[in-house]
Amino acid sequence: MAVTTSRMLRLTFTTAGGKTFAVTIPNPKVDLQQAEAVAAMDSIIASDLVLNSCYAKKNSLKAIETLRIVLRILIIHSRLPYKEHLTLFEHD
Repeated sequence: MAVTTSRMLRLTFTTAGGKTFAVTIPNPKVDLQQAEAVAAMDSIIASDLVLNSCYAKKNSLKAIETLRIVLRILIIHSRLPYKEHLTLFEHD
């Protein structure tokens, strides 16, 4: 039986046009604190990042929608994979 784990950080923002925009970051630092991630997201929003210049007013990031760190565990036994996702913390 083989066991592998991976972590990912998923940052989801709301755009000015009411849509969502998500960024997934593989293998965030192990001791990442929720406050650090929220501060980084606030900084990204404050930078007035535009996702597509054709629709600049609609696609600028306006708010944090969700923040998740997910631990993914993959257990392979008898040639049948089993995947489990565990959310370590969430921010809404």
